Amino acid sequence: MTAQNATFSAASSPAPAAPSSKGSSAGASGPSAGPDLANLKAGGFIKQRQKDLFTVRVKTPMGALTAAKLSVIAEAAERFGSGEIHLSVRQTPEIVGVPFDQFDDLVALLAEHGMAPASCGPRVRAVTGCSGCKINPLGLVDTQAIGLAADARFFGTPCHGKFKITFSACTNDCTRAKCADLGFVGMVRPELLSDACTACGLCIAACRHDALDADDEGKPVRDLDLCTGCADCVRVCPDSAMIAAETGFAVYAGGKHGRVPRISDHVGTMLSAEDVPAVIESTLAWYSENGKRGQRLGHVIAREGVEPLKAAVLPEQSRVAPGAQLQTGGIVA
Repeated sequence: MTAQNATFSAASSPAPAAPSSKGSSAGASGPSAGPDLANLKAGGFIKQRQKDLFTVRVKTPMGALTAAKLSVIAEAAERFGSGEIHLSVRQTPEIVGVPFDQFDDLVALLAEHGMAPASCGPRVRAVTGCSGCKINPLGLVDTQAIGLAADARFFGTPCHGKFKITFSACTNDCTRAKCADLGFVGMVRPELLSDACTACGLCIAACRHDALDADDEGKPVRDLDLCTGCADCVRVCPDSAMIAAETGFAVYAGGKHGRVPRISDHVGTMLSAEDVPAVIESTLAWYSENGKRGQRLGHVIAREGVEPLKAAVLPEQSRVAPGAQLQTGGIVA
């Protein structure tokens, strides 16, 4: 199976249900008690600074929306909010200025068009990613298909802390998969068809990582320790002598943004698409077993070490060897 396909089973841990504005909410005490803000935030309803107003986060896995759905979100903002929409850094439209008593009607409108509020709190968040190889000429994998399948299975899974999964179709990593709790970055294993090579040197000149050098015949020789699998050498070859012999994912774990950011650890290389679901599931299980409430995956890796994580979640052939990581996790001061 190539990196364009992956199989995911049905989700087993649904996200929190959208709260209703009818009656008192969970956690309230007495008929006059206000809404349970923590429960509302878990369901994607975030209290604003303004009295009795909320921002409602609309779930948009992989940042993909049709024009029709965008129109519905605009309608919801006009009917139930202030008419404003904020776009979060994780590809999510947020409807601003919604009163609590408008929640039911807003959720019903979204549901009519196949949409729902997103979630916050200690659980797997909506999966994010780039447009992938079907749109981006640099894309190496179909991130949209794989990411949407991952979201359908894992969104809302309870965790010790928030858990963000991101897919990037090429090593430019515009979606910052290398800083996610679990990130997948498209890559290739280049291979030279020596008989077709004319020793033009274009691939050597194109390599931005100094991973290629010329042999005595002027043909490229690859330093595997420096190669990132970006495929620039494949794209530039005029004779189709440099090919992508295999396509897969580099895997990054333990990253986070926020007040104290942490860079991810580069843990996997050339992971096949068919192994992506199992790696996500195994990572969540390892995190659940070794973490504590309030900790992100990066905290657990910092305490337990990255090698136990690799051994527990990655196929042996896809594990990055100790000392061969292109990126080593750590706190950003």
